[in-house]
Amino acid sequence: DWSRFAAVAASEGRFRPPVHLVMPNHFRAVQIAWDHASQMGSRRIGLMIFDMPEALDFHDRRAAYLDLQLRVPVSRRLPVFAVDPEAAGTERPRVLQIIDASIRRYRPDMILGFNSAFPWLLKDAGWRMPEQVGFINLWKTNPEPAWPGLRLSPDEVGRRAVDWVDSLLRAGERGPPDHPGTMEIEM
Repeated sequence: DWSRFAAVAASEGRFRPPVHLVMPNHFRAVQIAWDHASQMGSRRIGLMIFDMPEALDFHDRRAAYLDLQLRVPVSRRLPVFAVDPEAAGTERPRVLQIIDASIRRYRPDMILGFNSAFPWLLKDAGWRMPEQVGFINLWKTNPEPAWPGLRLSPDEVGRRAVDWVDSLLRAGERGPPDHPGTMEIEM
């Protein structure tokens, strides 16, 4: 019974509760990373994501990447490398074979990814980084420079979510909103 609560989700997950949401702007993160990779000389840029279409951010990430792919010559267009998150744990050897075959077939020189597990999957599939393929982490959780990437402002996401809850409480708004809103935070 949500009627007694004021709630705002901070960031996103696999399923969205029926409340307002504050999240990083994943669409813009892909664009920024693509531009950075291009400026560094990458010409065959891939995107690796967990295959979770039910997650709100999945579509933002994929849409940004596919839009950018339309801007390069057909010969340099790469598909999204979508990894089954359950299989990455339970069927790891098969997933590593698929990753290896995909890298061999499409020959990306840079991979953009939203999970720190991806560089390990690439390494375990036999690829040396950055010598054979580069990686930009679009979901850095700490400032340590293990992989180049973006830190998607988790502190600001949390602050904005708390501010939104505060404003709902002050306005006396309780329960699930009729039209849940989404606030996206730039990096």
